[in-house]
Amino acid sequence: MKRKVVSMLLVNLIGVSLLAGCGSSTQSESNTSASSGSGAVVSGSSAAADSSVSSASSEAADTSISVTSSASSTEDVSVTSTSGALDPSTITDVASLEAAVDSQTKALTDSLSGQLDQLKEQINTYDLYVQSQDSVKAFYDNVLSETEATMVLMREDSAQYADVVLASGEDTDDMYDDIDEIYDIVYDGGCDDIMDDVYDGVLDDAMDTFYDGVLDDSDDAPDYESWSDTASSEYDNWSDCSSEVYESISEGSSDIYEFAGDVGGKLYSDELDEAKEEVEDFKKEIEELKTGTSETSSDASADSSHDAAENTGSSSTSGPSSDTAVDTSQVDPELKATLDDYEAFMDEYIAFVQKYEDADSTEAAAMVSDYSDMVQKEIDMQSEIDEIDTDELSPADAAYYAEVTARVAQKVSDANL
Repeated sequence: MKRKVVSMLLVNLIGVSLLAGCGSSTQSESNTSASSGSGAVVSGSSAAADSSVSSASSEAADTSISVTSSASSTEDVSVTSTSGALDPSTITDVASLEAAVDSQTKALTDSLSGQLDQLKEQINTYDLYVQSQDSVKAFYDNVLSETEATMVLMREDSAQYADVVLASGEDTDDMYDDIDEIYDIVYDGGCDDIMDDVYDGVLDDAMDTFYDGVLDDSDDAPDYESWSDTASSEYDNWSDCSSEVYESISEGSSDIYEFAGDVGGKLYSDELDEAKEEVEDFKKEIEELKTGTSETSSDASADSSHDAAENTGSSSTSGPSSDTAVDTSQVDPELKATLDDYEAFMDEYIAFVQKYEDADSTEAAAMVSDYSDMVQKEIDMQSEIDEIDTDELSPADAAYYAEVTARVAQKVSDANL
């Protein structure tokens, strides 16, 4: 299954500007001047808090969709989409990574919330909804396209920060600790915020406003059939958008998690050049995603891992395998993301334990704290997998669950853990 093409226009515009405004009025644009930090990638908390990032000159992309609100009125119901965020290339340290992610997620949420608020003000009856269905559909299209574009930025943020870490001149152990910030800031931070604010926020609000709001009572419709058709169409549009938004966020989160794990695994093995190759491969995947030539994250990860295994003569793989007998398009997106995250973490866990076992006494002593953290993460991750009720899974879900867990078990066995 090929990924959907993410609008290059959206990616480019979101990548160079801060949110300029939402709704019918345009807010004044502002630029934030930056002072670059010096020395190590990860600075102390006070220094990080004082760091700032400069944004590129702000531009706003306005997309207006208008529908005549009534036969006797010239007033239009319109959706105006305006969004933007910090350019990932401005990321130079942890503080600027966090600033970029925060700005990008805020820009997305403010843009979509502003569009919905405008629709709420202008569509408050059944008749106005019927006459403005194109505007509502355009809003759902914006929700998906802007979310996809922002998830591309989340990937680009991760790649840019990894570049900074790998060029820092630190030893690989310190680099590994720095790469861990991708989990905290991008994966657990930005991606979770997008899921909460867009999927569980804006889209839930849209459901309350339209399907459960102005369309809730059939008494306003000329007849039941007309009301039923209108309500069903609205639900279908909302449901399609929600499913695709969830898939976009889940795939992006999984890509970022696997990327951080792949780079971290190479650094744990003291393979700096190989870690840099992981970053370059990820950048290529991002560009392919923009142009619509990318495979699914699991396919791309597995192909890369298969090539690496052939070069090293190893039979183990890193990341979900492309040699799957399961049609993953039929697998529940949330379950797939959980299983893919589990496999990516186990790859990292195995690499760490192997390095720990091969370390001399000095190196091992320095790794004790990280070892405890990794073991705890492994326990937590395994508990999450164990809590999956396999009796309730669909045939496709059960097949993918069995495939991933068997593959992980084989990797653990091959590593003699």
